[in-house]
Formats: sequence, C-alpha cells, structure tokens
Amino acid sequence: MRNIQTHYLKLQKPKPRVGVVVFNNRDTLIKPDGCFDFDRAIAEGVALRNKYRQNMINFQKNTGHLPPGWEIKPLATVPPDVQDRLAKRRHAEAEALTNQGGKKEQEK
Repeated sequence: MRNIQTHYLKLQKPKPRVGVVVFNNRDTLIKPDGCFDFDRAIAEGVALRNKYRQNMINFQKNTGHLPPGWEIKPLATVPPDVQDRLAKRRHAEAEALTNQGGKKEQEK
C-alpha cells in the first residue's frame, strides 16, 4: 500500500503558489504557441558545433597533436536569413522597462 501511495504522490503535479512569477526557459526549442522552433534549433546546432571545435583546438594546444582521424573544421555560422528572423523575434519580444503607468521612471 505504501508503494502505491508514494507512486501516486510522485505523479501529482505541484500546486501553483500565489504570487510566484514563472519565467520561461530561454533555451527551449518550443515556441510559445507549442510549435518546434527550427530557427532556434539551427542556431543551437551552430553554437554546439563551435563549442566542440574550440575543445579540439584546446586539445591540440595542450597535447601538441590530434588523434588520427580528427580534424578541426572551419568556424560554423548561422545562415543570414535565420539570423534575421531570430533578431526580429528578439526585438519583438523585448519589453521596455517602464512602470505600471507606462512612463519610464525618472531618475531622482
């Protein structure tokens, strides 16, 4: 009986607390509408490829050689059209830092 109760408790979702602000994960590949974000996936793939490229460069600097079959490929870049779409989206999602009245707070 205890195993069933423990299992049931693990399956229950925690109740949302009042006054808690929930932030979206920035690294998600899902758009707010629930669709897969292909442009973001391309950008993340390029970043990952460049990360491992840099690891190989560091390995070569530290050991003086690369293992057989390893090669350091050129730096990867995000295609310009994907960069443009991501930049437009970032600009559209940015929020101005204003008070509730809609006017920027004046410096005192």
